[in-house]
Amino acid sequence: GPAPLTALVADWRNEAADRCEAAGITLAWEQHDVADEVWIDATTHTNVLRVLREVLSNALRHARPGRIEIVVSVTDGALVFDVLDDGQSPAPSSWARGRGLSNIRQRLDALGGKHDIRAREPSGTHVTFRVPFTS
Repeated sequence: GPAPLTALVADWRNEAADRCEAAGITLAWEQHDVADEVWIDATTHTNVLRVLREVLSNALRHARPGRIEIVVSVTDGALVFDVLDDGQSPAPSSWARGRGLSNIRQRLDALGGKHDIRAREPSGTHVTFRVPFTS
């Protein structure tokens, strides 16, 4: 069933921290305007978790970063994630559209969400995804 956003964000952070620690990668986590008054339904929770997992998997597997930064915020009626790594992956425009990227797009489309993937300077990738809150 529905759960408060603060509890879900804590779970997402713990999972990301465990995965980064296991890979020997530093995780920097920030969150802004995450409040108990916001509740997330089970479908949204599952899809957001799976998108976050896929984004982390891609960074860990393909970029081999030393550091990943995740910023979670509530902005303009949406839950927004910014995932930044300092890895050495090629430019996102050259990526093959495999199952992982297709799954990200499909999950976010189902929630009315969006994502953007772009290169960082001097190296790394910045993935943003946002999911609007349903009323």
